Amino acid sequence: MCDNKKILNELIGKTISFIELKEEKEEIVGFSDSADSETEDDTYEITELHPHIVSFVTNENEVYLFYHDQDCCESVYLVDICGDLEDLLHTPILQATEECNSKLPDEGRYCDVTHTWSFYRFTTIKGTVVFRWFGGSSGYYSERIQIERVISDKKRVM
Repeated sequence: MCDNKKILNELIGKTISFIELKEEKEEIVGFSDSADSETEDDTYEITELHPHIVSFVTNENEVYLFYHDQDCCESVYLVDICGDLEDLLHTPILQATEECNSKLPDEGRYCDVTHTWSFYRFTTIKGTVVFRWFGGSSGYYSERIQIERVISDKKRVM
């Protein structure tokens, strides 16, 4: 569900001085009951890094956080960023939009009951950058991206 239009409109005209992508490790542990295995249970670990929080810091020391508030059994993460993040820095945001849809590019690849693609497009005079998020769940849990504005009392030193 797309419902961040109001806070995105606040970004228009603001100048971003710093962008931070915070990554968290996500460990996936599985068990194999293969007859070929040497032990009864083969354990494997896959460690992936997914940026779970994107922060924009403005010249006015406002911090805009883009994140998903994890509940239980959903998976929401930043898939990719199209464009050069440098295009968003030190020049006013001219356009900030959000688009969401539930179309899957490859039906066989995803096993969740519901899914949401969320696209956040930011344009300055230097160019456009698109953040693409994906969320999947059983249908009970939210796949929504939250955007929160916080005022920082600390000045960031570049």
